[in-house]
Amino acid sequence: MADIWEITLQQQAFGNTMKNVIHMSSAENSFSPEFIATDIQNYFTPPIRVVQVSSWKYLFIHVKKLNEQGGNTWIHECLNIGGNYNYYMMPPALCVLFELQTGILDRSHRGKMWISGLGNNYMGEDGLNPSGMNDLKNVYNSLAALYCTPNSTTPLTWGVWSRKLSVFTPINGVRILRRYGVQRRRNVNQWGNG
Repeated sequence: MADIWEITLQQQAFGNTMKNVIHMSSAENSFSPEFIATDIQNYFTPPIRVVQVSSWKYLFIHVKKLNEQGGNTWIHECLNIGGNYNYYMMPPALCVLFELQTGILDRSHRGKMWISGLGNNYMGEDGLNPSGMNDLKNVYNSLAALYCTPNSTTPLTWGVWSRKLSVFTPINGVRILRRYGVQRRRNVNQWGNG
């Protein structure tokens, strides 16, 4: 049976903290939480950091094995790895939403991922401008090549975890919403700086 991992990316800019939760599965049961966190830091975050401003920092990666009774959360420090852009940042609470698709239409098989820390150069009058939409499509394409294909270059598969059904479903596409949203459940500073 594959291991299912809950990974929380803790990010911060100007004292505003945000957390984003993703789920991965690994076919091999021999991976440690340290391996998972290092893989996420070295391969998952770089394509995203391409569209994030340099003041948007990754602080910690929290890793928890979901299919282990009483699994502990392991915390990996990222040493303030920042984005690659040198633009002014949009307000930290504004996010672009990736709707994660699995090919199964019910609610238990859909997910979301919020991208924050974007530069103001992506702002259009009513959402992402064409350049921003194109760059975010490139982000997804890079992540898909790493984590969503049979020939992916990492041993992890990106997917959606249904707490209700206790089922992991790999994603096979993403819909990028052009309008900005505010991440309600993991909103900026909801969890403070910890």
